[in-house]
Order: sequence, then C-alpha cells, then structure tokens
Amino acid sequence: MLGKSLLRTVMLASALLLSAAPVSLLRAEEPKPGGSLIIGAETDIGTRDPAVSESGAAARVNQLVFEGLVARDYTVDTKGAPPPIIPVLATSWDVSDDGLQYTFHLRPGVKFHDGTPFNADAVVFNVRRVWDPKFEFYNSRGAGIPQFRYLYLKGIEAKDDATVVFTLSQRNAFFIDQLAEGASPGLPTIASPTSIKTYGNDDVGNHPAGTGPFKVTEQVKGEYITLDKNPDYWNKPYPYLDQLIFRQIPDSTTRVNALRAGEVDLIISVPPDDVEPLKGEGYTVAMGPLPHIWYVDFNAKTGPFANQKVRQAVSMAIDKEGMARELLRGTAKPSFSMVSSSSPAYDPNWKEPYPYDPVKAKALLAEAGYPDGFKTVYEESTSGSGQIMPVQMAEWIQRDLRKIGVDVTLQTYEWNTYLGRWLKGLEDNVGMNQQSWGSNSDFWLQVPLQSKSWGNSGHVNDAEVDTMLTGMIGATDQKARIDLARKLAERDMEQAYHLPVVSDMGAYAMASKVKGFIRAADWIESYNTIWISE
Repeated sequence: MLGKSLLRTVMLASALLLSAAPVSLLRAEEPKPGGSLIIGAETDIGTRDPAVSESGAAARVNQLVFEGLVARDYTVDTKGAPPPIIPVLATSWDVSDDGLQYTFHLRPGVKFHDGTPFNADAVVFNVRRVWDPKFEFYNSRGAGIPQFRYLYLKGIEAKDDATVVFTLSQRNAFFIDQLAEGASPGLPTIASPTSIKTYGNDDVGNHPAGTGPFKVTEQVKGEYITLDKNPDYWNKPYPYLDQLIFRQIPDSTTRVNALRAGEVDLIISVPPDDVEPLKGEGYTVAMGPLPHIWYVDFNAKTGPFANQKVRQAVSMAIDKEGMARELLRGTAKPSFSMVSSSSPAYDPNWKEPYPYDPVKAKALLAEAGYPDGFKTVYEESTSGSGQIMPVQMAEWIQRDLRKIGVDVTLQTYEWNTYLGRWLKGLEDNVGMNQQSWGSNSDFWLQVPLQSKSWGNSGHVNDAEVDTMLTGMIGATDQKARIDLARKLAERDMEQAYHLPVVSDMGAYAMASKVKGFIRAADWIESYNTIWISE
C-alpha cells in the first residue's frame, strides 16, 4: 500500500493534472454530427405550406423547413420562462418613435432550398400572399388564419434587397411577438416565391422550399415525412443530425410500443400512465411548464349555455384536480384562466373562480331554470396537437356533469375533421367543444375572445371584451397592457365563456442515445441541438 504522505502527493499531482487538462475532457460529451432521429408524432402533421399550417403538430415540422424574420429561441433552457425572441432571417430591426413603422435588416447570403436567394422581395411576396387580396398569389384560406398578426398593416415595402419596411395604420404592441410565433396557425415564415409561382397555392405544400436547417426529401400523407440536413444552412454548426423522420402514430399505446421496440427514437405526448414506467426502463422523459391550456368552449350564442349561470354551474361541476391527479397522473396541472402561466399577464394570486362543488352547481342550475338538468352535445377529437387524452378527459367531464343532471352526448372526430368543425364554430345543436392552446404572449386572448375572431368557436360577443382588446393591442405602456390583459382574463372568468381545465406539462420520451434535447417552455422544440450518442 502507498504511505499516507505518498498517497497525498499522488492525489495532489492528479488534481493538478486534471486542472490543467483541456476543458473538453472535464465536461459532458461534445455533440457529434451525423445520424438520424425517428420521431413518433401524436397526430397528423399537416401541410408543408406554412401559410395554411393549422396546428402545433404541423408547425413542429414546418419550423424546421421554414424560418421567419424573428423567432423564439428554443435552443436554450429557460427553466420554464418564455424563450426569448431573437433575430433569424433578420439580423436586427428598428421601430419608429410613433410605433407605426418596423424596419427589418435582413441576413445576407441566405438561400432557399431550391437555390434561389432570400431577400426583401421574398418577404414582401409572403406577406402579400396572406394579406393583400389584389396579389396574384393571394391565398384566401391562408389569409383567414393570421388575421391578428397583420392587424393594422397598411403597407409593406422592399427598400432594397436587404431592407424591408412594415407600415401600420395604428399601433400593434404585439407585432414582434406575433412574428415570432412558432406554433400558431398560419406561420409567419418565409417560403420560396419561386416554388409558389411554380406549383401554385394548391400544390406548393408538396414541393416545399424554405431556408431552414432541414429540407423535405420525402412525404407520404398520413404516414411519415423525411427531412434531410440542409448542407447550406446559414447557422453553423446546426443542425447536428443528418436526417429526421416523423412518423404519424396517433394511438398512444402504439406510440409507446414503437419506442420500446426501437422503431422510433423519441415520442411526443407520452400517456400519463407510461411516464414512470418508461423512466424506470432507462428512457429519458422530459416535461415542464408550457403555455398550454386544455379548455372547453361553451356555446354562448344559443341554447342552455347562452345563460351565464349555466356556464358557471357547469364550471363548478368539473373535478379538475381529480382529473389532473387520477387520470393524468400529475403530468398536467388544474387550470382556471385563459392566460397561460408563462404569459406576462398571469397573476400568481389568482384563485380558481369555480371550485369543484356539485351541490352548489346543481342549485345554480335550478336557479338558471334547469332544475332537472338538460341534454347537450359535446364534440371532441380522438387525438391531436396538445390534446393529451381527449376522449378519456371528455368522458371524465361527461361523468361529472351527469351528477348535476346534465346528459352529455359525446361525439368524436379524427383530428383534421374535428379541427375543421371547431374552426367553423359551434353549431346551434352543439353545446360544447374543446381546444388546446395558449401562448407566451398576451395577444393570444384575441383568439378565443374577440367577437369576429376565427378562433372564437363559442361565439363570444361581448362589447366590453372587444373594447378592452383594442385598448390592450394599442397600449404604449407595458403595465397598461398587462392590466388590460388581466381584466380580460377576469371578465372571461366572471362570464364563464370558457372552461379552462388543465395545463399540460408536455411529456416527451426518448432513447438514452438521444442527447441535447431541450424542453422549451413552448409548444414546439428545436431539433438543431439534438445529436445521437452511439
């Protein structure tokens, strides 16, 4: 054995050698370029035309192919805080003193996947495509989606190849926030004008050409899409992976089994019952706070739910805490506001306005004129972007409402069919439907609450709400904007136009060889940072 003195000398020498060693020897493995990643997606991944992208699942793929002027930075772990907004195809921007003009300075030397140059004319082309009805390539379907993004836009001009100017007729305090949205319907990203001219609005989704880190090499609708690394990508060293394959596996059990069988490397939307078992089997499970609200729309236009007391009674009849604890196994938290917990207006002092109380709910229902309850129809999807376990959750709601005499007929649809019905708004004979949404920015309140919004599926028509929304959008002072957003959320709670049920933690599971995954506090994630350790 070594003597104590000699042992101390050896240990000291070893410590000195380690302190002098290169940093790369002391830290975690360095990312290794190459390899492919197969992802099990939870639903249909939609179209590759960003102008008509209609779901978070579609956006997840589209943000890898197309880029915008600005974006949220999903390559950093913000520990649950909203990812910061960073320049992407723009290098910087200036805002005039009156807040009516935004000048973007564009990144030089960037090319689309079809080899054509990105420039200011390409930006103008893409904006006019969803904003200007007189434009030759105007897409009426795409124009209906981003109505709030280009709210008050009066004109757009390419000053030169590297400079584009947006001019507004009045202030839109959320203009940059909305240009940075990564998961909203109708993405604010830039596609090759040449591809659109060549294939037209109807077929360009089959021939996508963006500037992103990956380009589409094969897509089979309803089955899978293959993306290969863009060798000319401007933001080196990203991406590390050579290839991504998204397989559509809507059935959650099949998705988990595919991970266990090694058929996929990563799955999206892990069923609550499988989170702990997968951890125990050595898989990595990543989840965290998201701007996600799983909420119910009430038909505020006609039928029983046009009565505020009915909406309030139903709201207090749902055991949200029980659902989060027993059905969702702690992978979601009870929600009570249409403001996301990561949004600036969120108030941590807010309390549940309608605590679970079926006795009080039944009494309030009688007060509203329905002592014996009533029958209603509830529409729901069978899967979908952010939908967690939609049918089981709807059945939980159905069971709870039966206790107060409300007889719910549940009608389910596959995701794309359901989304089309939701976008049209609740029919007169349907009392409720459901959606998963939310944002890191308060502008999102326009979507479910503004009387003429395409996302107002419950037909909310409240002049006081519309006035507050207009004031919030134009407010020059951040405190004033936040105050108005809070008043809007409180008005929604008071009127019970919506029933926020839970906020998901967005569980992903992956094989141990998958490294560099960052669970950003948003609906989508970056695949730039991921690499494979074999």
